[in-house]
Amino acid sequence: MTYRLILALQVGMVCLAARGGRAAQKSVLILNSYHPGFAWTDDLVKSIGERLRRSFKDLELHVEYMDVKHFEERRQAELFREFLPAKYRNRRVDLVIATDDAALAFLAKEGAGLFPGAPVVFCGVSDTELIGGLDRDRFTGVQELFNTRALVQMAKRLRPRAEQMYVVLDASEQNHAFVGIFKEAFGSVKGVEPVFLLAGETGLEGILRKLGSVAQDSIVIANSFTQDRGGVVVEMERAMEAITGAARAPVISPNSSVLGQGLLAGNANGGLRHGSFTAQVAERVLRGERVRSIPIEPEGGFGPVFDYAAMQRWGIGEEQLPPEAEVLNRPVGLWAHYRQYVVIALVLMTAQMGVIGLLVGNIRARRKAEAQLRESELRHKEMVENAIDSIYSHDLEGRYISVNRTLAELLGYTREELLSMNIDQIVAPEYVEAARRSIARKLANDKMKPTPYEIVAVCKDGRRIWVEVSTRLIRENGKPVGVEGIARDITVRKKLEIQLRQAQKMDALGRLAGGVAHDFNNLLTVICGYANLLIPETRDSRQRERLELIGKAGEQAARLTQQLLAFSRSQAAEPAPVDLNRVVKDMEKILMRMIGEDVRLVTELAPGLGPMMGDAGHMGQVVMNLAVNARDAMPAGGTLSISTSNVTRSGDGTYTAAPGNAGTHVMLRVSDTGTGMDPDVVRQAFEPFYTTKEQGKGTGLGLSVVYGIVKQYDGEISVASEPGRGTTFRISFPQAGAEARAEVKECESGVMNGRGTVLVVEDREDVRRYAANVLADAGYKVLAAAHGAEALAMVAGGGNRPDVLLTDVIMPGMSGVELADKLAESLPNLRVVLMSGYTAGAEFEDKYSRLLAKPFSPGALLERVREELGTAGCR
Repeated sequence: MTYRLILALQVGMVCLAARGGRAAQKSVLILNSYHPGFAWTDDLVKSIGERLRRSFKDLELHVEYMDVKHFEERRQAELFREFLPAKYRNRRVDLVIATDDAALAFLAKEGAGLFPGAPVVFCGVSDTELIGGLDRDRFTGVQELFNTRALVQMAKRLRPRAEQMYVVLDASEQNHAFVGIFKEAFGSVKGVEPVFLLAGETGLEGILRKLGSVAQDSIVIANSFTQDRGGVVVEMERAMEAITGAARAPVISPNSSVLGQGLLAGNANGGLRHGSFTAQVAERVLRGERVRSIPIEPEGGFGPVFDYAAMQRWGIGEEQLPPEAEVLNRPVGLWAHYRQYVVIALVLMTAQMGVIGLLVGNIRARRKAEAQLRESELRHKEMVENAIDSIYSHDLEGRYISVNRTLAELLGYTREELLSMNIDQIVAPEYVEAARRSIARKLANDKMKPTPYEIVAVCKDGRRIWVEVSTRLIRENGKPVGVEGIARDITVRKKLEIQLRQAQKMDALGRLAGGVAHDFNNLLTVICGYANLLIPETRDSRQRERLELIGKAGEQAARLTQQLLAFSRSQAAEPAPVDLNRVVKDMEKILMRMIGEDVRLVTELAPGLGPMMGDAGHMGQVVMNLAVNARDAMPAGGTLSISTSNVTRSGDGTYTAAPGNAGTHVMLRVSDTGTGMDPDVVRQAFEPFYTTKEQGKGTGLGLSVVYGIVKQYDGEISVASEPGRGTTFRISFPQAGAEARAEVKECESGVMNGRGTVLVVEDREDVRRYAANVLADAGYKVLAAAHGAEALAMVAGGGNRPDVLLTDVIMPGMSGVELADKLAESLPNLRVVLMSGYTAGAEFEDKYSRLLAKPFSPGALLERVREELGTAGCR
């Protein structure tokens, strides 16, 4: 199947090295040329995985399949060039293991760009030219020895009188190269003519008919068979059973993994042993050994393996086998003990069968031929019917001729319904013309290779699904009479692509929001700060009221920037006591404008509501997102109700109303009288990007953001809804402790007296002057610098020895943290206060002090400086 699935929201985080002396976790990717279910590939993956897991306990193993036996190698390479970066962008890959030629060729070309620095260990590769062109600083591995000449010579030994030997090859690209390999091998055997039976020319049915007429003293060599003519996928075991069943001569194969399907012999170089050799090389690389120092080892020189049952069928004795041959499935009987009785029974049975054979010989021959024909037709029908992809055919007018079970189940129609329909009834109207053009191009160019294209199909229930379609012409007597196609449902992949684009858009919006909020914080620091400084000095009540309005507007703008920073993830909110009643009251006017005149807002706020530990901005975002959802659910108007209450949580998880201000939790209830949701929608309501709104009217992130905020503050959220009966969200948070309930009163700046020297470093002049004025008015000696270099120059020589450094975190040339480190070399007792519009700088708290977030009031600034000097508090 196609592996072009792009997981935008990614399949996982990169694993970090474990602490406490444990070895770093290893991440290994096995890139297979072939598909799961192919015995050779399955044995390789199993053997490699088992050995590496024994050696590395925390191994993270990823397995991908290029599936070049079912699909064109060039096409798969293009798909994986897009698929692998999308899936492994945020994963560390320590080692890539390539199995067989196609995967190695792909990594030789693309590996350095896809997995920078990751070495490659290969196996199952016999192409010496490919191996010779590898970069030995990055590539090493195990070369598979594929001795075709020895196989042909063994065939001649088994059938010395054979004048012709038949070589069966499927229609996959990998088997094309074997024609030349076998021709070269037959050159070493005299008197034998190779006859190539190619599925790409006659199909499996044609091969089976030809094998039914070969001479019994001949022999058939069958390579792995997984792809029939036209790219039709074939189950290898069924194909080999059909080949051995149809052939009138013994069948041998280079692959021993298919023994048991009637094969006489196969090469003993199995995937389990080859994988074990490969895993040993991989262990050396993962333990740090240089790749170039590890030689490329050949492996695979093992003798053939014979099936005892097939030897008996074709009358081949053990004396005819090569000395190194191994015989499997040899019966463990009691022949020596019961020989006399067995011989007598065989004689009697042979005589009886001879008599019967004389009587019904002609009838048996005819019935056998008929049975073989029916069996062949049945196998082909079963292969089509049981395929995982949708397989169909239609005439040149678009009328369906045949459909398999998968297509009927995909579209929701019965087979009989589809056979009475036209492609115009299945393909979405806007894509009918594209489908018709594809047929026209194939009729105009009969040598055109099948090229997949994407269309939308309409199911019986009206659902629209994306399908990837690959078609080819059907011919009778050289004339096109119809179209045969394979379709695959790619709806999930298309949804993931849309989600990826949406996530990228949201990330860009978040970055923009963070940048804007940062600049606003600097401006608001000056606006709010000077307003707070002027209020106590103003005697005119009207002027004082105006200044207070400026201050309140600035505070509202500050809360808005905090929400923007939280949205862009540039602010890690610090939990503090939050009054949900205050949050709802502050947002009432905004909510009324947002929901419109046709929706009535009703609030019922419990008096004496206990505080919860959280962030007021985040709580406002919760209320806003739920209100937006409620508004969208009431297109014709309705009622939006918001209420709060104190509740007590019982042991079984239920909540009951608590009297007064008692209770263990606070409850926020948001309900609407809108359209409601059915159980399926309720179940998925909090999933990211899930939305029932029209295209372009919703991101699917609103409720997932609410869910994340609630869980961040140890809350619980539930939803109750029925279609036509509205929706109610209940959110509960633990009440804050007694200490958090205590109201913190900010000291008035006018009664604070400062002593000491403060060095203020800020690249914005207005913010620098504001901070310097506040500190100077409080009695501090102030040194001001516009950047780190200027500050270092002030302190150099010892003339100025500040007690406290107040510095912005992000400045041109030298950051605030770097400046603090340099000053600490000469001033070991220097106290440091970091300030920034980005509170993500809290990561520096362990090293210095708690961050002073912009905008800050004069009182907050003075209190922080006094905390550092050990004189905090009011005097």
